[in-house]
Formats: sequence, C-alpha cells, structure tokens
Amino acid sequence: MFLADLIIVLLIVAMLTAIFGAGYRRHRGSSLFAFFILLLTLTWAVGIWVVPFGYPVYGVYWLPFLTAGVLFAVLLVALIPPSGVAVARARETAPEPGFFGVFFWILMLILMLVIITGYLY
Repeated sequence: MFLADLIIVLLIVAMLTAIFGAGYRRHRGSSLFAFFILLLTLTWAVGIWVVPFGYPVYGVYWLPFLTAGVLFAVLLVALIPPSGVAVARARETAPEPGFFGVFFWILMLILMLVIITGYLY
C-alpha cells in the first residue's frame, strides 16, 4: 500500500506542478523544486488521514490525494508574492535567508512524522 500510495501521489503532484508551473514563472526567485517537495509532502500527509472516497485504482483511493493536492497547490501559488518593484526593493533591503530555512525543515519533519504515523496507525 505504501508503494502504491507513493506512485499515485507522485503522479498527481507531478501533474499539478506541471500545470501550475506555467503561471509560477512570473514569481522570480521562487523554486519550482521547493513547490514540488512541499506539495508532495502536504498532499501525501493529508491524503493518508482523510477518509477514503471515490473509486480505488490498484487498491488506492486517489481522490483524497487529488483534492488535497489541488487545494494546497492553489494555496501555495496564492501565497507567493508576485515579482514587482515593491517586492524587489523589499528584497534588496532585507537579508534573504533562502527558501530552505529552519521553518521549512521543521515543517518537513512534522509532515514526515504525520506520514509515518499514518502508515503505522
């Protein structure tokens, strides 16, 4: 079940990253890889814990993963500020810690624990 879930989640997140990647280019300084990794772990963690619904494919209910992926993809794209003069000026004055900061790694650790707990429970 773990491998089938992983394959379904990877396919859904790759599809969503490709779809949102076209509009994602307008956000300078943003990493599409970071978007993919964050969307992958969020979708997988939520998809495991949601009550299964829809039709199973190879024993995996894919609709919870798709629903969570679309919701988180829209949320992530909405939260990224567009590139512009005001944003560029703010970036010049503020130190740039990078996307893979402490908050990112703490979030990844928590999401991995949620995924592991979902399979052990």
